Amino acid sequence: MVDERVGKLARLLVDYAIQAGEGGQVLISGDASAGPLIRALYARLLQVGATPATQISLPGMQEIFFEHAQELQLGGTVHLAIGRSYAQTGGKNDSSLQTDLVCDLREGGELYADGELIQENGGFLESDLAGVNNAR
Repeated sequence: MVDERVGKLARLLVDYAIQAGEGGQVLISGDASAGPLIRALYARLLQVGATPATQISLPGMQEIFFEHAQELQLGGTVHLAIGRSYAQTGGKNDSSLQTDLVCDLREGGELYADGELIQENGGFLESDLAGVNNAR
């Protein structure tokens, strides 16, 4: 049985937060634990005439990506994950949700850490990470 609050949340997000409608394209991203909300969002987006696409993350997929990704799939990008941390990293956040942000920094992009520029135009600057530029 689906919790009715999930459907209400989906309507709130689709109808008011992003105001999706006819012809809109929306990416729904999450992991398996978000299944009920992903399904509700998918259904609501179809009901309002939008075209939903889903991206589901299963346990271990991120590790597989970083093990097998080719230069074009990695180079010049930064991936930030906000939410639940992996136990093996020592993180303490056990949130039930996680949001992933992937940004292409190859053309004019800059990444700062603690106020210091560490990546520009997709390459790390003079730092401990500079060797990553040609790692693959």
